[in-house]
Amino acid sequence: MSFRTCIQLKTNGLQCQSPALRNSTHCHFHHQHRRMKRRQINIATLDSNKARLDALHKVMNAVLNNRIDPEVARTLL
Repeated sequence: MSFRTCIQLKTNGLQCQSPALRNSTHCHFHHQHRRMKRRQINIATLDSNKARLDALHKVMNAVLNNRIDPEVARTLL
């Protein structure tokens, strides 16, 4: 029985080799990772009160708009 494997390269330089999803070239983990990467938010340095409030606002909006996982937001905050 033949099946496709994930084409993602891991940090050690080796290919993932997990079974790829149907109609995809990536496994479940790397497919989700690629989707989340596209939905990331950019936060500037937190060197002033205004910057901190801006970052808090961006994280809260990202959670409300389902652009980042609430667990990730909890870690950021």
